[in-house]
Amino acid sequence: MTGPHLSVEQARNRLILNARRTVADHAPAGDGRCRICRVPGCEARRAAQEYLDSVGDQGRTH
Repeated sequence: MTGPHLSVEQARNRLILNARRTVADHAPAGDGRCRICRVPGCEARRAAQEYLDSVGDQGRTH
């Protein structure tokens, strides 16, 4: 649950965890298309990966 009681660091960590999950869930299948969206070049995965890159996340999976 999120709320105003979260510190900035806690909110950042939750965003990172959600972005990591999005990158993993929207990874391309064998045919090169997103397993969820079924399109090449999934925008959800791209946005999540860009966020991880912008915050310097070392646990990224690309």
